[in-house]
Amino acid sequence: MKNVLIASFDMEVGGVERSLINILESFDYNNYNVDLMLYRHKGDFMKLLRGKFNILDEIEEYTTFRKSIL
Repeated sequence: MKNVLIASFDMEVGGVERSLINILESFDYNNYNVDLMLYRHKGDFMKLLRGKFNILDEIEEYTTFRKSIL
């Protein structure tokens, strides 16, 4: 069994997030262990995340990646 880690910022409505949901629905979970790392557990698409993958705990320090420098 192979391990896969997918990282994304959040699950706000957008093309990347929709593609991520499609990828997660397409995995063969008999051959892959999938972990999803979201920097923020927010967004309208959070409710669409269901499956045999593991959503890792949110780490507050990682949300600083998206703070404005101005």
